[in-house]
Amino acid sequence: MKKQDNLLFNSSAFLLPFSLFIGLGITRIINTARTDSWISIILGTIIGLIFNYTIKKLPNNDNKLTTYLANAALLLLGITIITKLVSSVYLDKTGNITVMIPFLLLILYSAFKDRYSIMKGISILNIIYLFMILFSFASLIPTTNLDYFKPIAINSPFKIILGALEYALYSTTPFIVLPEYKEKYNYKIYLLSSLFILIIFILVIGNLGIELSTVYRYPEYMLFKNISLLNFIENTHNILFFTWIINIYTLTSHTSLNIKEIVKDKGLIITLILLAIIINTFIINTYKTPIIFLNYLDYIILTILSTYILGKIFGKKKHID
Repeated sequence: MKKQDNLLFNSSAFLLPFSLFIGLGITRIINTARTDSWISIILGTIIGLIFNYTIKKLPNNDNKLTTYLANAALLLLGITIITKLVSSVYLDKTGNITVMIPFLLLILYSAFKDRYSIMKGISILNIIYLFMILFSFASLIPTTNLDYFKPIAINSPFKIILGALEYALYSTTPFIVLPEYKEKYNYKIYLLSSLFILIIFILVIGNLGIELSTVYRYPEYMLFKNISLLNFIENTHNILFFTWIINIYTLTSHTSLNIKEIVKDKGLIITLILLAIIINTFIINTYKTPIIFLNYLDYIILTILSTYILGKIFGKKKHID
């Protein structure tokens, strides 16, 4: 039973680091480190391991307010990301609230399940995810031009280090939504996730070039849109879109469960309604949204992580039955 629990935990732990790169992190780091993004990711993985170890060693204290705020902020980010993606790429003539409602209902449905059922479902999605992403890699690797990365290390050391810090921040912060993180965290899973993310960055820049990678709003989507496997399997960009759904679902299902544990069912419903109003009124319905998110993403994620850490340090000590 313990082995099965660890497997379920590791499935979520593998998928979570991808969630903040969708439409945000990839563009941000490419704009920061440019062709040296791969160096930033390698350095960022090392820094991320230090971050993870630090989080794991935090006191086992509980502060409901900071836990609620951190999870609600990540839930807001997840809903915003997926709504903006769908409305921009597929349903550009459909109202944002209409696009948002099905995903809100999915979150609500998931939250009314127990965590074991959700993690079991995520483990199944993880298998599908691995198959689809490896399938995509197979179609893209042959077209990758490594000359796009030459010369190496032409950007300033400051930009490379900044990109590394951004990677560590984006890839580790989602771990705060996992229950029993201190007991079950496995650094090998984080390294595996980082390897996959590194390959994605290499494929994006190696196929599009740095100029197009910085111009496109969703460079990973544009990459997949123009690739077919063996010249007869088209629309591989839809595979990427489905992997996006899996990543965001993993993040939002855990955050909604955490929120429900604090404020119960009615509190979660009220939270989702408030988040939907905030997103639709102040965030998603402005053309400046992508610019704001990209410019302030570091501060947003750092604030979320800091809020969680403060709660762990100054919260009440948990009583273990």
